[in-house]
Amino acid sequence: MIRIISYNIHYGKRIEKIFAWLAKQTLPDIFCFQEFPEAKIADCFTVLGKKSYGYSFAPSMIRRQKIYGEL
Repeated sequence: MIRIISYNIHYGKRIEKIFAWLAKQTLPDIFCFQEFPEAKIADCFTVLGKKSYGYSFAPSMIRRQKIYGEL
């Protein structure tokens, strides 16, 4: 069985709550976050720990001089 998580972070406003929630979960095989702040990519992979993920980031908007996109 493959576990998938998809979530809209809403311009990064919910990111700390999502990181705390992820840390408590059995990690998914695939995840997709929308409106993810580019500056937080490294923080996300710190939360994910030892599980190895490849990733792609597609920038889609700039808001208040910060880049957001799909991770």
